[in-house]
Amino acid sequence: MKRITILTIAGLMLASVATYSYAVTPDEATLISLEQSWAKAASIHDVAVLDKVLDDSYVEVTANGTHRSKADALAAPGLAPGASQSLSEVQANVNGDVAVVTGINYYSSGPGALAVKFVFTDIYAKRPDGWRAISSHMARRPM
Repeated sequence: MKRITILTIAGLMLASVATYSYAVTPDEATLISLEQSWAKAASIHDVAVLDKVLDDSYVEVTANGTHRSKADALAAPGLAPGASQSLSEVQANVNGDVAVVTGINYYSSGPGALAVKFVFTDIYAKRPDGWRAISSHMARRPM
């Protein structure tokens, strides 16, 4: 009986060491905030914010497969009146001076309209003046 108790306690101790809680690093928090700022700026066509978020080398592959440059993204209009978008499940993974941010963008064309779900992957590079998006890819997914 003692042996079982000791083994049980040892097992629980090992399990508690193997389990860890994931804390967001300062860079990850910055990138998640930057994603939210980017989505808002794109919604209202805030070119000043978009210019700061997007690197000059930025390339996007849209859900329909077209490629857009930074100039294309800056020239794109904001959302139509009544349309909305919101991000969820945004996660950042930093590896040195490069980061990958993934999430879901829910877009609705207006009140009462069914939302469309897009998954996205954004690649960032850390520049001397901060993180800049260098590449994006999105794909439409069923709700």
